[in-house]
Amino acid sequence: MREEDAIQRNICRFLDAALPADSWYCSVPNGSVLAGNPKQRGMQMNKLKSTGLKNGAPDLFIVARGRFIALEVKTSTGRLSETQKDTSDKIIAAGGSWAVVRSTGDVERFLKECGVVLHATVLM
Repeated sequence: MREEDAIQRNICRFLDAALPADSWYCSVPNGSVLAGNPKQRGMQMNKLKSTGLKNGAPDLFIVARGRFIALEVKTSTGRLSETQKDTSDKIIAAGGSWAVVRSTGDVERFLKECGVVLHATVLM
């Protein structure tokens, strides 16, 4: 498992425990490993793109108390691509909230900044 996947898995566990019941979140399969031979993988990727998968999409989307929140999960050394930077600008310009997060603590701090009342904490 990639380090970024492990971080995201921990974040999802935290969100399951911490988000209010009337909130919702999901992930985007940006880093999916497709099965089959090169032709089959190409067909799968074409289907994903034709049904809305976009380069630069954040890893996690959260809807909480009327707010749209996007999280881009990175390792301690991970950097944003230009497409990810453009996407963040568009989300913020449209009134959403967006952040790079590298841990569950980062997620908790950002959600609190966004005014989300959480039911669990990882911060002391």
